[in-house]
Amino acid sequence: DKPWLPNLEDNIPTPVVKATGQRTLKVPLGLLDVPSDQVQENYDFDLAKAGNTVIFASSGYGKSTVLQTLTLNLAKVNTPEQLHVNLLDFGNNGLLPLKDLPHVADIVTLEEAEKLGKMLASMSETLAERKRAFKTAGVASLEQYEAKTKTSLPIILNLLDNYDGLSSNDNRKDQIDNILLQVLREGPSLGVYLILTASRVGAVRMNMMSAISTKMVLYLNDESEVTTIMGRDYVQQETKVGRGQIMRDVPTSIQFYLPVAGDTSTALLANLEYDVITLDKNWTGVRPPQIPMVPDEFTGETFEALPDVIQWQKVEKMPFGMSYETTEVLGFVSGQQPYFIFAPMDDEQNILYQQLLLRQISKVQREVLLVDFNDSFEDAIDQSGLSANMTLITDKKETRAIIKGM
Repeated sequence: DKPWLPNLEDNIPTPVVKATGQRTLKVPLGLLDVPSDQVQENYDFDLAKAGNTVIFASSGYGKSTVLQTLTLNLAKVNTPEQLHVNLLDFGNNGLLPLKDLPHVADIVTLEEAEKLGKMLASMSETLAERKRAFKTAGVASLEQYEAKTKTSLPIILNLLDNYDGLSSNDNRKDQIDNILLQVLREGPSLGVYLILTASRVGAVRMNMMSAISTKMVLYLNDESEVTTIMGRDYVQQETKVGRGQIMRDVPTSIQFYLPVAGDTSTALLANLEYDVITLDKNWTGVRPPQIPMVPDEFTGETFEALPDVIQWQKVEKMPFGMSYETTEVLGFVSGQQPYFIFAPMDDEQNILYQQLLLRQISKVQREVLLVDFNDSFEDAIDQSGLSANMTLITDKKETRAIIKGM
């Protein structure tokens, strides 16, 4: 007789994973319960084979934790040069503890409309760049590209937690779904994947579902939805956090691992943060680029402290601001631009710009004529003063001499 098989434990920390130096997309994700074989065995999730994946669970049953376990394990066995991660958190900050991983480009929420738009645009541009590169190389997949060109590209993993946080009434939904669908359809052959979670099967559009090759289920309040995903032979549900089922040859029960050990939610979070901080401190190499965002609090002091601004001033350029789209430093480059026009919206904005202009002129060595025939700079000069390299001209009679001098 086979020995009696105990029930799966409720809280199982992930087994230890170790880096090999090679890109590794196969990591432990849970403990399988197979009563027919009287075994309980580790389940390794292989991103390359599983492809795009969706995880369904009602609120509070552990879908964010599954993403944490998967991401942390992948981060431990891959460098940020081998794996880039984009975090899209449409729920209750379940992905926030992962944001400081050196592999993470950035994290964005639904409320951050501008940042979300830029992240989605970046995902779409990545697909376009890789398609162009693959076409030039005459290949159809990442594996073929790396073999032919002898160069490595990072795997890009896009994690979207709580997809149904995006309401059907949100006027951005169609645009967001179109980009996600593009990633789902084109991404896997290019080394770009999407893993998302949702609390309802019906929340994910059918055309998206058809492009998702792997589907996992934790506890769902509506049991008919389990049947939709797993079929009539689904495993009887248990109302336990992290308990679910995956499809192998048949639906198979699984207890998904916790990302770290911990007896309480507080201890779990503390241990997770410790592992993330450790990985962050231990990596000194190149990291994936963040989404370019102008700071919310953008003072003159903040601007002057930027490395690019400091570099501009060293080479006698005059930085005035940052591109809202790319955060590239912009301003006046003498010898390259014949003129620079500032069109203020109102008097307050005009004064702010004039003060900025006077401050930047004071930091260059060249002589500057400030021609002000209508005394529009009077208030700015009273507040900021004139530097020694500036000459103020207010008399219109000097116009001829100025033009002749120029």
